[in-house]
Amino acid sequence: MSGQRFKFLAIGVVVLMVFMWVILTQGPLAPVKVTVEKIQIGNLSNEVFGIGTVKARRSYNLAPTMTSRVKNVLVDQGKRSLRGRC
Repeated sequence: MSGQRFKFLAIGVVVLMVFMWVILTQGPLAPVKVTVEKIQIGNLSNEVFGIGTVKARRSYNLAPTMTSRVKNVLVDQGKRSLRGRC
C-alpha cells in the first residue's frame, strides 16, 4: 500500500508544481510585460480623438400639457438658444 500512496503523493506534487508554474508565469502573479521605445524628438499636438458615450449630468422628462401641433422650430438640433430669442 505504501507504493500506491507514494504514486498519489508524486502525482499530487507534480500537479501542484504545474499549478504554481501557471500562476507564476501566466496568472495574477506573472511579471508585467513592458515594451520599450526609443526617444524621438517631434511636435506634440493638443488634439485627442476618441469614440465613446456621453452621459448627461441632469435629465428632465418633458410632456405636453395639451395636445396641439408644432408650427415652427426656430432652433437647429445641437444649437444653443438664449432666453427670449425665439
